[in-house]
Amino acid sequence: MVFTSPKTALPASEGPLTDILRGLRLDGVDYGRCELSEPWAVLFPAQKAARFHFIGRRGCWLFSPAGEWIELTPGDALLLPRGAE
Repeated sequence: MVFTSPKTALPASEGPLTDILRGLRLDGVDYGRCELSEPWAVLFPAQKAARFHFIGRRGCWLFSPAGEWIELTPGDALLLPRGAE
């Protein structure tokens, strides 16, 4: 998937997810890749910007602010909104 700035010309629709992401009017993209092994955990602190995460080879669990555990599997996409950790 390619992310572009709204200031550049956009090609024809590539699907519903692409259309939604374009509607967010992303100004820039930071890319990072983490390959973690058991046992591991990550805390996402409060932040000013929303973050997208894509689950690769193996699944994981997300502990939500509501106190729920959510299983994520390879191929899942996760949007962490700005705000609380």
